[in-house]
Amino acid sequence: MMQKRTLLLAILVMIFIVVGCSEQVPTPEETFQEFATLWEQGEYQAMYSFLSVESKDRILEEEFVELYSYTYSEIELTSISINLIAQESEQIEEEVRTEVSMPFENKMDMFTGEFVFESFVPLKLDEEDNNWKIEWSPSIIFPVLDYGDTISMRILYPENRGEIFDRNGEQLAVNGFAYEIAIVPVRMEGQEEESIRALAKEIDLSEESIHNSLKQSWVGPDTLVPLKKVPLSKRSFVERLHETIPGATYRQIPAREYPLGEAAAHLTGYMGMITAEELEEDSEKVYHANSTVGRTGLEKLLETRLRGEIGSVIVTESADGQEKDIIAKKDPRDGESYQLTIDSNLQKSIYNQLNEADDAGTGVALNPVTGEVLSLVSSPAYDPNEFILGISNKKYETLNNDEKRPLTNRFTQSFTPGSTIKPITAAVALSNGLDPNKRLESSDLGWRKDSTWGDYRVRRVSNPLKELNLSEAMMYSDNIYFAQVAVDMGREVFEEGFKKFGFGENIPFVFGLTPSSIAKESIPNEIQLADTGYGQGELSVNPLHLSLLYSAFVANGSIPKPLLLLDEEPEYLLENVVSEEHSQTILKTLLEVVENATATAVNFNHVRLAGKTGTTEHKLSQEDEGEETGWFVAMNTDDPELLVLMMIENVEDRNGSRYVVQKVKNVFKGHFTN
Repeated sequence: MMQKRTLLLAILVMIFIVVGCSEQVPTPEETFQEFATLWEQGEYQAMYSFLSVESKDRILEEEFVELYSYTYSEIELTSISINLIAQESEQIEEEVRTEVSMPFENKMDMFTGEFVFESFVPLKLDEEDNNWKIEWSPSIIFPVLDYGDTISMRILYPENRGEIFDRNGEQLAVNGFAYEIAIVPVRMEGQEEESIRALAKEIDLSEESIHNSLKQSWVGPDTLVPLKKVPLSKRSFVERLHETIPGATYRQIPAREYPLGEAAAHLTGYMGMITAEELEEDSEKVYHANSTVGRTGLEKLLETRLRGEIGSVIVTESADGQEKDIIAKKDPRDGESYQLTIDSNLQKSIYNQLNEADDAGTGVALNPVTGEVLSLVSSPAYDPNEFILGISNKKYETLNNDEKRPLTNRFTQSFTPGSTIKPITAAVALSNGLDPNKRLESSDLGWRKDSTWGDYRVRRVSNPLKELNLSEAMMYSDNIYFAQVAVDMGREVFEEGFKKFGFGENIPFVFGLTPSSIAKESIPNEIQLADTGYGQGELSVNPLHLSLLYSAFVANGSIPKPLLLLDEEPEYLLENVVSEEHSQTILKTLLEVVENATATAVNFNHVRLAGKTGTTEHKLSQEDEGEETGWFVAMNTDDPELLVLMMIENVEDRNGSRYVVQKVKNVFKGHFTN
């Protein structure tokens, strides 16, 4: 009996050992799967424990971890997925396998994009601990990687920045060339101080700055040391420097060019060298130490697409730094070029009208039917080419301290519009029941609603009428009429009406425009309401927005969306803000202004224009003298194609808004007679 029990116990122990061993030894597939899971999780130290003894003899744990960490950091790995590739069963008994090869797919997302490859991992059964081990080699990371190799990634930058053209293909911002003035130390022939002194005077640099350039660590006797860039138009200048100053030389280099110069400065903007801070914040590595970036205007606003897309190449390098194999490559893409709705001739025409007398102001031209913006001008301006070529500190300080603010972009700002807002007040009033034929009392003595206004009275420009209807009030630009209309509507109706015209809203446009507004929050009282009705008070209007508002009177009561890119499809920004009947009523009054009243000077040939003048008064009280801003908005009405707005500051001693009328006339005349 005892012998039977002993035999049974021995059998049970053997079964337990067999079962226990079968549960403790993972299959090769299970082993690799566990290895792959750690791989995906970045647990490289834990992965090392799966390596065979022979593999560990070839690479230390620290080297193993470093190779994985460095490689995936270099290629900027963001995700990795390791999956076994299913195989057809070879009907091999499990217990006879001692070496196997596990095919797998490696799918990675890295800097160059998605990268997928197939490879295999050899596994060997370790007879000592009866476990499967990885026969590891660097080729498991990438098939072309060998012992001693490393992975390296280089950024490939676009060769060409996108360019900007007007509607007719005229250049606005292009990749051109410039001359770079330089000095070569050995060629100064012992006349260092004389050469530096003469060159500093000629190119408006300090002698100290030239000395500092020559002292840089990389400068040798034969080194060409760059000092300043000048446009290609300066060829005779750079040739003279080369011929007369020992050591002075020049070469042609790539450079951004702005053919319209000051005329389109605030439109195109300019570029500048990237700063150390910007480079540090550039997590996407789209720039390098010598990159230039858009600083203002369209160069800044369209920077992402103008600069293009970087590419990269991932390669293996041998221990001695020699490039061996390309693993992956993504070619860079040149920047995208743009064609604008801008008309260079109109852009130059408006700028020249403002610049001829050094006027401070702004000008806008657009197609009032399609909303295509034909010009955007701010004056005074600067030459964007100087910023590209290297503006001197002295010149920049002069621009920055100029009281006329040439660095300020006026067409993105908002201003008090004066009487140019009266057509909008009229449109709101007509929509709320105003009878355009009804006459309202007005007097050169002024008007106040009642005694609660105290001594304040709305004043008007003197005219012969004691009662005016809408057409006469527009023709004589009578402040009292429009003040009464606004007060009769009441604050809430007035404000709601202006909101329908987009006041208080952001206008969708490439440039960020300061929104037009009626008041900071709401019109506080009836006096302010009266003043706002004729274009004073706290009313503020963006010039482009005001131009669009006038479009409603030739576009059957709807306002087009402003377009700056030629491939944009026309659409309405605001539809039916005023009825077709009322828009025609207001248009007739604007025709009267041009034909019989304040803007008669703009008449010429057979081009029929409608428009409105405006004068903004900047003074603390009605009795004070103050600065004035002149406005004029005009558009042709037969087959409308051009609307021009011009605003000029400080016209108080230059015949007010009539000074602006003549300049707008010159723009129309040039456009329709050329």
